[in-house]
Amino acid sequence: MCRDWSCRKKRLTIILVLIVLINLTGCSLFQFESKSAIDLKKDDQAKKVSLNRSFIKYRVGFSNGFSGNSWRAQMLASLKQESAKYPELELIILDGQGNIGKQVNDIESLITQQVDAIMVIPTSTDAISPTLKKAVDKGIKVINFNLPLDDPDSYTVYVGPDEKEKGRRWAEWLSSKLDGKGNIVVLGGMPGNPGTAAALEGAREVFQKSDITVCAYRDAYWQEDRAKEIMLDLINTYDQIDGVWSDGGQVATGALKALLAANRPLVPITGDDYNGLLKMYMTYHQQYPKFEFAVISSPTWQSKIVLQTAIKLINGEKTDKWIKLKPIIITKENIQQYIKTELEDYIFVDTDLPDDILKKITNNN
Repeated sequence: MCRDWSCRKKRLTIILVLIVLINLTGCSLFQFESKSAIDLKKDDQAKKVSLNRSFIKYRVGFSNGFSGNSWRAQMLASLKQESAKYPELELIILDGQGNIGKQVNDIESLITQQVDAIMVIPTSTDAISPTLKKAVDKGIKVINFNLPLDDPDSYTVYVGPDEKEKGRRWAEWLSSKLDGKGNIVVLGGMPGNPGTAAALEGAREVFQKSDITVCAYRDAYWQEDRAKEIMLDLINTYDQIDGVWSDGGQVATGALKALLAANRPLVPITGDDYNGLLKMYMTYHQQYPKFEFAVISSPTWQSKIVLQTAIKLINGEKTDKWIKLKPIIITKENIQQYIKTELEDYIFVDTDLPDDILKKITNNN
């Protein structure tokens, strides 16, 4: 122990030097301990990330052509409801927003992310097929649904009904209600979409064998308000419209509202399982005896079947190239089984969603 001043001075000098060194390096014993704790924490986080990645068994992408109506909203809700059953699933959902170029880029992005499977509702068969074929060539399972693709090499499996057959059946029903003659207008979905194209091909085969005249064809984008505007224009152009062939219930409902606005009688009409179309029939069929409808449903639950199919394919199971869905057919004879009078018009009734979820669905028309 230092008792004289020189010894104390030496000790003080050593302490001051140590303090300077600590300040220069920005370290302390506590800091070293803290840094060590951070490193351990980072290691723990890295282990957790590694565990999370190893826990993911299925990486599935979904390229949705657009999400602009309640059918797409219900379809997405069914998909998410089903995906919750698979904790080992990573589901990547991309919205093409009705833009073909964006959907192509979305699919390219899923390929780059090396997903195991791609689910897709195509906006255009010609524009989307080459990119999907690229995915197939890389070993990615491609499951196309709702709208068909022409090139069988661009997808692994198609899930959906026979769109051409649906179009033919709508046309046969409409022709029977008009006794094989009269003037009709045709209202489709989005321009160039493969579903309407296939349905129209089946319808034309029927109409060509009858005395029915197709006065006009218009794309109505599967939107009720747009269909109403288009139908009002057609009403102003054609003095007599005896029937409407449509592949969408929103479109059919818009067309009927246009006829009412123009003080025209309601006529036989086709569409899919849009609740508003069913509700209009219940409201107006007594006032307009010729007003009848034929609905062939477009099941919103098909996304569930597609995800199940994707997982089967990833697991190496074999499936049919075309998994055919059987839509329900609704007419005045069985309307009471399907109409949802307590729910909004824009709900589609061929659904696997409970009513409490359906009440939360909004119309993005």
